Amino acid sequence: MPARYAIGVDLGGTKIATGITNFSGNILARRFVPTHASEGETAVIARIKESIRHIMDDIDASLEEVAGIGICCPGPLNPETGVVIMAPNLNWSHVPIVSHIVEEFGIPTFLENDANAAALAEKWFGAGQDVDSLLYITVSTGVGGGIILNGDIYRGRNHMAGEIGHAIVQPEGGVQCGCGQYGCLETISSGTAIGREAQNVVAEGGGQRMAELAGGIDGITAKTVADAAAEGDPDAEAILERAFMYLGTFVVSMLNILNVEKIVIGGGVSKLGDNLFEPVRRVVGEKMSDVPAKYTPIVPAETGDNVGILGAVGLVVKSAFRAPTK
Repeated sequence: MPARYAIGVDLGGTKIATGITNFSGNILARRFVPTHASEGETAVIARIKESIRHIMDDIDASLEEVAGIGICCPGPLNPETGVVIMAPNLNWSHVPIVSHIVEEFGIPTFLENDANAAALAEKWFGAGQDVDSLLYITVSTGVGGGIILNGDIYRGRNHMAGEIGHAIVQPEGGVQCGCGQYGCLETISSGTAIGREAQNVVAEGGGQRMAELAGGIDGITAKTVADAAAEGDPDAEAILERAFMYLGTFVVSMLNILNVEKIVIGGGVSKLGDNLFEPVRRVVGEKMSDVPAKYTPIVPAETGDNVGILGAVGLVVKSAFRAPTK
């Protein structure tokens, strides 16, 4: 019986999302369960196995019909050995998750960093289907990304490529990042950074409309800032302009370095729409020399909330249709 399905597992600190698709990325069944990471790796892996069995039963699929299983989760990890080296939100250290899954199901299983998998999801099933190279940027609580070159994930020598949130864009006077450095992109352009900057502005007597919309300074988020900006609050407008000016400047650098065919931006903050895309596109237009890369499309991601599942599925589809390259 020929294989016709792929399974994707999106393993996060609070939730495990599992889906089974055809090779076109159409999700045929999904399951969401709590991770309960505090119960330990054995319990979490057992929950993954149970979820896989459950979605196969949902569509009456046999193992012979499944081409493989893809798993994505935060890193660092080693896709070649299938080992999660360290995942603080899971409290995992050197967990050979792939071997556990292969032992259970006996079919090809792949592991990838969640941001890289998201980039692959956009390449196979989303906004990047028409190109062979793209930079995927996720702007959410933090800032992350993945690089697709020649149709495949570019991981770098130690599987650490694409950590774009830690690109230093404000070396003088920047906020300290969780990585220990100052002025990382994540400290300026993430949803967390936008909310923090707005709280600082309100604490200093400005942006009162933001405080009103949030019901107090502590409730201010990036969405609050966007809502206030839509009403013409100049302080909110300035906060977004600063955040996305730095994001746009970073994109300029990456276009000059990588010369990819498309920039795809996803994550929760990308849902701000033109509030994000307009300043990013404007900065690229202003700061890039008049070379072809200046006109690279900068577009929203298309895989939405299914990006993790589809990214993991993409690992299987990529392997089934083209041998992976390093």
